[in-house]
Amino acid sequence: MQRRGFTLIELLVVIAIIAILAAILFPVFARAREKARQSSCLSNMKQLALAAMQYAQDYDERWHPHYCAAPVALPQPDGGSPTTALTWAHVSYPYINNTQVFLCPSNPEDMSFRDAATYNYAFNYYGGGDFSCIKLAEIERPAEKLTYVDGGSYVANPFSSPGADPSLRTNPGGHYYRDAVKAWHNDGCNVGYADGHAKWEQYMKVIKTVDMWDPTA
Repeated sequence: MQRRGFTLIELLVVIAIIAILAAILFPVFARAREKARQSSCLSNMKQLALAAMQYAQDYDERWHPHYCAAPVALPQPDGGSPTTALTWAHVSYPYINNTQVFLCPSNPEDMSFRDAATYNYAFNYYGGGDFSCIKLAEIERPAEKLTYVDGGSYVANPFSSPGADPSLRTNPGGHYYRDAVKAWHNDGCNVGYADGHAKWEQYMKVIKTVDMWDPTA
């Protein structure tokens, strides 16, 4: 018995069905991959928050500084050029011992360990600098106060440039700018809180809730 092959119409129908299925499934796969990166990022954020609590226990219950100058140039944990400009990332590193924890897996920018201080998991210095070296007892409602946030490249000082947009600032101090908080993860971002826990938050909540950035409010 002679075997009949597929007709052109049948082949086109099969191809069309495959294309439709691919169009449906590819976004699902992309969301699944992002969900996995979100979980990895949240784990990183949790480690940063816990490292800060460990630092505070070692230094008279004071939060780590945002920046401090070393008397001599010290090597970077990731092999970068030695520097005397130490950031919160440098003082937190001994409690983590893994440079990858400081880098969000969803951040498309090419990050170094040094960049983590201002670009990636940004410490709340740009929320006014109020957490730098603050005593834990001074923090009001620590479970509601942001200490770290998913971040990206920011405008260094938009208020000093012509046509600056005051709406970029998120609080009265105007130190942390709206474009520095990044919704890397499904229209939201991972954040760390002053009591040591971390969670995913909606982007608009993070940039609009002023009290979240102020430790004494």
